[in-house]
Amino acid sequence: MGEQRKIAVTGANGFIGGHCVVALLEAGFDVVAVVRDPTNPSKTKFIEEEASKIGKRDNLSFGSGDLLKEGSYDDAFDDTWGVLHTAAAVIVKDIDDPYESIVKPAIAGTKNVTTSVKKHSRTIQRFVNVSSVAAIMNYDKPADTVFTEDDWNTWATVEKGASYAYGKTEAEKAISNDEDLKSSIETIVSINPSIVIGPCFIKSHTVSSTPSTIAAVLAGKPLLPLLGSFPYVDIRDVAKGAVLAFTQDKEAVAGRRFILSATEPIAIEDLNKIVQKSHPEAKGSTIKPNPFVMGAMVWLGANIPFLRKPMGYTEQWNFWDFRVLLDNTLSKTILGIGEYRSFEETCKDTADSIQALLVDDDDEK
Repeated sequence: MGEQRKIAVTGANGFIGGHCVVALLEAGFDVVAVVRDPTNPSKTKFIEEEASKIGKRDNLSFGSGDLLKEGSYDDAFDDTWGVLHTAAAVIVKDIDDPYESIVKPAIAGTKNVTTSVKKHSRTIQRFVNVSSVAAIMNYDKPADTVFTEDDWNTWATVEKGASYAYGKTEAEKAISNDEDLKSSIETIVSINPSIVIGPCFIKSHTVSSTPSTIAAVLAGKPLLPLLGSFPYVDIRDVAKGAVLAFTQDKEAVAGRRFILSATEPIAIEDLNKIVQKSHPEAKGSTIKPNPFVMGAMVWLGANIPFLRKPMGYTEQWNFWDFRVLLDNTLSKTILGIGEYRSFEETCKDTADSIQALLVDDDDEK
């Protein structure tokens, strides 16, 4: 890689952030893993352990940063060559105020990060933002639409129950519309993964992150329905994409978005079958609420005019039939990912890691 370069990773203790830290270390970078409280072993211990496994502990340091505190990333970004922004609010059930819990950390947090980046523009040359295909796809498009990096989500609002998608969209737009940032940093890249699953480092990632779907299939727990069938991508391919965003020629990647997605749309029923191929003991997950309830919601949206706006219903889609189709060509050709891991491999490795963590948890009791 030539001269040693240092990259700060926000949200380093998260599912995506943790894998990206390891991948960047493996690629030869020094890494500042940025967490809210670097003195808390629950946030840092597993990162240290993974760095030690690959002989890169000396290339890892820690910094502090809080999405909702202005200037909190200033010290962590000092003397860095690049910043990878993965930090996001953890989505939990029964949120009283989705704007404050999800949208505000996404938008204000991203602005706090980019403000600190601009303060260190003397050394920072690349800024890579981990967004989502939630910032690309639209439910008000025809069902056979194949979404590309040129698309933006214009459908999502907090009122429609799409706080995560709205927050991701507005946060990414805040970056793309920041002229001061673009004039300060020579290379800005967005990577937009579909649903991310893969091996988990710690038990909390099996509960609060997207691998929880595999944990539910293993345990036979119900899953809340997605609005349609979605593609998936392996976390290791996402981390590879993040590394490539820092290592590819700037002329190739600067100012671009890249959809990272490995599969065709997959429904919960198909997810059960694929996991059970490698883990026959998996109990399988059911959908809650059930299809009849969801069908009733679709009927209400279609037939009761005053419910259409609050439910976000349009004539071109319904909850059950929409299949999210994505074009991942640019990630393969320009970013350089090549071939993605198979979904069968991803599901097997995810389930294996979850079972190992549960066994370790039982041994500690």
